[in-house]
Amino acid sequence: MTNITYTVYNFLIKNPDITKNLQRGVINTRALAQLIIEKEKVTESSIHAIISAIRRYDVESKKVNFSEIGDKLKQSKISTKSRLDLISLSRDFAFLKKIFPLLLEKINPSAGELLRVVEGRSTFKIVIDQSKKEEILSVIKPERVLKVTENLAEINVLFNEGHDRVRGMMASILNELAIKEIRVYETISCLPEFILIVKEEDIGKAHNALLEFFYD
Repeated sequence: MTNITYTVYNFLIKNPDITKNLQRGVINTRALAQLIIEKEKVTESSIHAIISAIRRYDVESKKVNFSEIGDKLKQSKISTKSRLDLISLSRDFAFLKKIFPLLLEKINPSAGELLRVVEGRSTFKIVIDQSKKEEILSVIKPERVLKVTENLAEINVLFNEGHDRVRGMMASILNELAIKEIRVYETISCLPEFILIVKEEDIGKAHNALLEFFYD
């Protein structure tokens, strides 16, 4: 990928509202190219090269079958849960081996208590009910706790059968929330469930945005 193509693609990815309208055919390509020149300070390439890169991006993005995505999303179910906290821990398997059984002892799923687990290369994250924070932290050495993010909520999207045969479903959801300026703090994929962690104050806005996006 050439530098100009990368610059154009990166700009469009970072501006999903523009990309969405580009796909709808309501964007003036020349005006968009001029905007990219101004915002990205692209002075070494001609406007025609930028227009060409925009058109290539538009063609590639349309390879995704949006009508098929829409049909599947209409069959999906959305639920929410608020009053959550996200605890980031250092990723040390000797430590996790000792602590994980203690965490499971503290959580009672039959009472509706929540535990979500995300593991990466450098961190191990857990999402819990806000009411359990102090109890959970009491069994973890403070030096193992990297960060605690409070006042969160989750949106749980339950996809219907056949979701695995459709490309772009999760990306389209994240794109829609980005357009609505809703920050997603974490995503957890346990298909057919797709879970998004957002600020509690944004849960109503995010829920309504996805209801409109899925079912309108």
